[in-house]
Amino acid sequence: MKNYLNAFLIGILLLATFSKCSKSNIDPTVDGDSDSTILTPAAPEFLFAGLQYTGKYSNNHWRAVAVIKDSIIQLSPNMTSDAIGIVSVQNDVYVAGKQKNAANETFVSYWKNGKLNRLSEGKPGNLATAIHTDGKNVYIAGKVRDVQVEPTIYMWTNGKRERKACCLAITGIYAIDTYDGKVVAAGNFANLATMWKDGSAIALAPQGSGAEYIKVVNKEVYVLGWENSSQSPNAVSVWKDDVEVFKNQIGFNIINVKGFMEGKDYYYAVNYLDDNSKKRTAIYKNKQLLYKLGGNNEATITGIKFHKGKVYVVGNLYLSNGGVQAMFWEDGKAKADFLKGKPIFINDFFIK
Repeated sequence: MKNYLNAFLIGILLLATFSKCSKSNIDPTVDGDSDSTILTPAAPEFLFAGLQYTGKYSNNHWRAVAVIKDSIIQLSPNMTSDAIGIVSVQNDVYVAGKQKNAANETFVSYWKNGKLNRLSEGKPGNLATAIHTDGKNVYIAGKVRDVQVEPTIYMWTNGKRERKACCLAITGIYAIDTYDGKVVAAGNFANLATMWKDGSAIALAPQGSGAEYIKVVNKEVYVLGWENSSQSPNAVSVWKDDVEVFKNQIGFNIINVKGFMEGKDYYYAVNYLDDNSKKRTAIYKNKQLLYKLGGNNEATITGIKFHKGKVYVVGNLYLSNGGVQAMFWEDGKAKADFLKGKPIFINDFFIK
């Protein structure tokens, strides 16, 4: 209990620091007046979510963590848990994931400033799969194994639950966005890349496809995903509403794609298997290959964002000793001091 309270207090102190910094660094409007003072824009603030492991990563001895200003905050130090997503609303930090209790019951969970909240009853296989904020509300998607063999897909808005899909394998919501009070989402429905809009699940591609990014631009919904179907093998695709507007034939056996849209440009990380079935990753802008990451190590990218002219990517290297090294890249260059030597797997990040 003492360790948990210490970690929680650290988190609150860090959040207070963030609040102070955010209020004192405001981008000015320069109107050409010779007396205008040009301030240096505040550096972006990064928040990370993931898990800390003991021994080998594959042994599932996991503990959910948030990383704020290089401080590792234990969210569930005494229970098996994982943190899959993180957002910040004003001075509050929300982390979504799962927690397993001593009775081996798993709960869809989230932490607000380090305080645990459970969204479901405890059943094997329950977990949160996406989190999003529009600045006022917090949305969490997840899987709940009610009574069926396959889980039910739900979305919670400020804790209020709504069912989105039921009881089919390879089904889940992995990205959320909002506009005009409406909520849209992207993911898989029975192994089909799918968009949830206006209360309906709309299939975007044939079997063997998926999506993990969605964005609304001028009330038009863009979904970035991938296709490994016989009709369109190994392709990254973008759909505007339900019409395909972009396709890049990759030539790899795609595992999944993490994406981001900025203006008319698509930035995405392709996680794929090479000819030797090794996990590799490549970063693209539209149809241009920017670089590959990971070197000789197997690697998986878990998040990508474009912010103020730079491409930020988070992921993990799989080490020969069974460990994992969390990684953070800026324009393809690794941050050398990022969690070096720490047994942490990063699942997501957020830029304030």
